[in-house]
Amino acid sequence: CRRLTRARGAARQMAGGCLAAFYACLGACSPVSSVVKAGAPAVGLAVAALMGHALLLAACTVKGPWGIDEALVASNACVGGPATAAAFASAIRREDLVVPAVVWGTVGYACGTGLGMALYDVMC
Repeated sequence: CRRLTRARGAARQMAGGCLAAFYACLGACSPVSSVVKAGAPAVGLAVAALMGHALLLAACTVKGPWGIDEALVASNACVGGPATAAAFASAIRREDLVVPAVVWGTVGYACGTGLGMALYDVMC
């Protein structure tokens, strides 16, 4: 059992390193200046949405019934989806939040896809 425990710890560290490298590569492929030139209104909308999200997250954490762990996992499910939220919950050693992260992240995908398609129909 000790070998398995050591292997599990090493695997967790390797997985974290691989995820960090993956996200770094995704970010490195997007030059900020090109994004700003191509879509300044879209960047402004994204910044406004993230600021609103951050303010709501702070308000829910300070005044709401959630602890910081629950709020951060919920935020991750909203922004990054079920896979990143589950990985984050596992990384902060809150295994009890992995299943809710996957469920609510998936519900968010389902609702967001339908709302996005409806918005496209309205705008185009």
